[in-house]
Amino acid sequence: MTCEENPSVSMTSTEPAPEPAAQEKKPFCSLSESIFALVFCFTGYFFIKLFLQNECGIAASLFLLATLTASTVLAKLRKACGSKYSKTYFTLSAVFSLGIGISSSGTIRFMDFCFAALFFAMWAFALNNPEWQGFGRNTFNSVTEAVCGVSTRNFTACPKAAFSLFRRQSGAKNAGYAVIGLLLSLPVTIIVCVLLVSADDGFGDMLEKITGGISLDGFWTFIFGLPVSFLLFGIVYAAVSAKGKLRTDEALFEERSERMRIAPSALICAFTAPLCVVYVLFFFSQLSYFISAFGGVLPEKFSASEYARRGFFELCAVAVINLLVIAAINVFCRRVDGKSAVLKVLTVIFSVFTLILIATAESKMFLYISRFGLTPKRVYTSWFMFILAVVFVLIMISRFKAFPAAKVGAAVITAAALLLGFCGADGLIARYDVSLIESGVMTEFPEDLSADASLVIAGCTDSENTMLSHAAKNCRNELTDDILRKEWYERTLSDYIAIGAFT
Repeated sequence: MTCEENPSVSMTSTEPAPEPAAQEKKPFCSLSESIFALVFCFTGYFFIKLFLQNECGIAASLFLLATLTASTVLAKLRKACGSKYSKTYFTLSAVFSLGIGISSSGTIRFMDFCFAALFFAMWAFALNNPEWQGFGRNTFNSVTEAVCGVSTRNFTACPKAAFSLFRRQSGAKNAGYAVIGLLLSLPVTIIVCVLLVSADDGFGDMLEKITGGISLDGFWTFIFGLPVSFLLFGIVYAAVSAKGKLRTDEALFEERSERMRIAPSALICAFTAPLCVVYVLFFFSQLSYFISAFGGVLPEKFSASEYARRGFFELCAVAVINLLVIAAINVFCRRVDGKSAVLKVLTVIFSVFTLILIATAESKMFLYISRFGLTPKRVYTSWFMFILAVVFVLIMISRFKAFPAAKVGAAVITAAALLLGFCGADGLIARYDVSLIESGVMTEFPEDLSADASLVIAGCTDSENTMLSHAAKNCRNELTDDILRKEWYERTLSDYIAIGAFT
């Protein structure tokens, strides 16, 4: 009996075994991250519009706060754990973002933006690394990693997260296709509309009524803003995802620093010796000149204006160069058991020289202010020199005593930035100059005053002193013209206060 005749007899099959069902590829990220990636694609567009193409004001402040809020929501959804420092950095970023919408001074708003961006990156850094201890011995490496390393390593996270919607199931997958399809159709639709508007005025009038006009400017702004969007999302994505774990290993940083210490002490001494000789000769040749600066006495053949201005910015530049020199020798100098007597001595010498230069420059500035009054530029320059002085003092102390110099420096600089940003500096400047105008030393308020001084200016317009009243009215007219030239989204809280004070 054959096998065909007896079905009960087992037969050896020659047919290939059925292939196992193909496993569906795991999505790059979660659905919430994909949705946030699509939202973040537009952050670059708004950044360019609000910060580069127009003056940043209340709208720019709200944009930064909204970005912070969205990042926090995503972190909560992913249950990202943070360190005790993450809340502090988040709060500081929010405060500085808020300051952009308050002050009308361009310099202060730029400072606020820099600090807001820095603390946003540090918040993400701390959020992804609960073990991180904050500013410490490797502060430079940590900040560089948070600001540059994280964003560049996760640069492609945003497009990957957005396109991962294609791998979703059912409704989520279809929604992803719909959104991506709309985004892809956007440039083609804009180009077609522009061509049809050029071909037919009637169609152009209809679009004008519906949309207010079609332009390719917005499209190109969106395209050029995509790199900004990708960098921003890269920071947030690293903060809420185990992928791209930040590198906070102190041993790793120390090993990396050790590889850069290639310069022997002899080379370091030879590099710094000419600078030390030049400083000694300079100080001795200008000794009487410097004594005049500290005593508030003008040297012969110098007017107050010429003496105060001459060499001030050159001294500031030398102070910055010295800071770079100290940083360079500390990075590249070899050490024995982690110590170097040559490095310690040279650091102290350059710090002392620089502090003398800073003190001289500030003395010249104070003499100039006493004779010619305050201006925003003089205040901001003095503030910067104070920050430099704090840095050099901390550097010098750290050579003799082990203490958290980085933490102290970061706290002092942050406090000084908050004080400058929220003290109403231009109002204090205007208030100081009032007495000088009344006495005839000054004839006008500084030209670069912002609307932050509006309440002081408005209070002086009805002064019995004719010169002060005239100066206040001129300043009021200039500030009013500047405010009216701004769009509503470019104005700040100070601008709106000024409008109310001047009307």
